Amino acid sequence: MLKNVFRYGAITIMAGLTAHFAARLLTSQTRKITPFTARKLDRIYHADRGELVRTFEKLYAVRSDGAHVDIVYSEGPDGQVREVKNVVDPDSRRTIGVDGHTQSISTTYFPPDMAAELKIPDAGCLSSAAAERKTILGYEVVKLERDLPAPAGRQKKWVKWAAPALNCYALEETFLDGPQGGPLRISNHSEVVFVEPGEPHPDLFTVPANFTERSPSQVMQEYYRRYPSAPRCAGCAGYQKVDEAYYAQQRRY
Repeated sequence: MLKNVFRYGAITIMAGLTAHFAARLLTSQTRKITPFTARKLDRIYHADRGELVRTFEKLYAVRSDGAHVDIVYSEGPDGQVREVKNVVDPDSRRTIGVDGHTQSISTTYFPPDMAAELKIPDAGCLSSAAAERKTILGYEVVKLERDLPAPAGRQKKWVKWAAPALNCYALEETFLDGPQGGPLRISNHSEVVFVEPGEPHPDLFTVPANFTERSPSQVMQEYYRRYPSAPRCAGCAGYQKVDEAYYAQQRRY
């Protein structure tokens, strides 16, 4: 389960930003970002057996200036629930990953063109006139889906219900996985359970001043130092190398 926690590092932000930029290029500069705060539940399932493995509580908040924060309320090996979050600020062109379990921050920077794009609302669901629609929490949502890259012999699919009134933010999102030609099972399902319109509370964007700057690999080392009995993450080595390379690259901006 460490892999699920530490994926909220630099590479996750890189992928998240890149995925939205193409859609935002379709958006007029006159449209403004709608500020709101959303609480959601993220359920992770065993890809082959379909059993529920774990449930995370999450929070997403976006300000009208484009700054946003993703928070995971993660239970540590000591049973304490702490925040693991990413704060993205286009004005300072900075992303700060905050890990409450190790009292670490990981700071990266991005170029001016990315900062400009973050101030434009996502328009990826606005051009889907013929798409299936329904209502979630009082908001009209549009169904978007696509096939995802998968290893040989596997297939993956992504289904998203996005709210045009909330910058095309997904109020429900499902990832499916299965053998090629066989049935698909849910591997991850996220659903928003509460939306509060308006500017988010400033405390959500706070970065503790007493936390220590660490690279992704240093965060992992500190985690095992503090929690020596925690199970090792067998699949984290590859992710860690990618995160470490991205961290080093983005520190140069």
